[in-house]
Amino acid sequence: MAAFVELRRIALRVGVPLLAAVAITTYLAMPHVDRVLTEWFRADIEQRAGLVMRSIETGLPPLLEKPSPANIKRFLQRLIADERLLAILVCGPEGQLLYQTDPAPREATCPSVVGPYPLHQLVPSATGLLHVARYPLERAEKAPLGVTIVHDLSFIDRRSQDTRRYLLLFIAALGLTIAQPLLLRADQVIE
Repeated sequence: MAAFVELRRIALRVGVPLLAAVAITTYLAMPHVDRVLTEWFRADIEQRAGLVMRSIETGLPPLLEKPSPANIKRFLQRLIADERLLAILVCGPEGQLLYQTDPAPREATCPSVVGPYPLHQLVPSATGLLHVARYPLERAEKAPLGVTIVHDLSFIDRRSQDTRRYLLLFIAALGLTIAQPLLLRADQVIE
């Protein structure tokens, strides 16, 4: 009976505060981890959008010289073979839609007013967050066109959930590692 009382005393004195500290640390760390992951993936997507735009800058202008909607659409469709790249829209100088890949989310539109380029926005949609990047497409002796590139960011939520699970497991393992000497001492008290 005395061993049980001693074990309970150790658990209350050290174990409960340790578990509280682990829980508080986890609770405080989660938003920071989510923010870091979101910014990391967002920077990655912005770089990818720039790479796609460089491909468009070299491949699309020759197709626009003698426009064939079928050839232009085929060119754009090949670029969106990446699972995270949802759509590409080519917009006229006045904001009118000239060409787009299929299917394009309804949140992806041509801007009615041409703003500063490049422009990166996060846009909520029914399926999750979208990253919308807008770039100018310069043409010789003609008004520049606008290119809108839309990426799916819903994978960030999935990866954030995985990271939360790993962080919880790590902190639980850390708590057990710290508590191990206490558990060994409790075993000695019981004997």
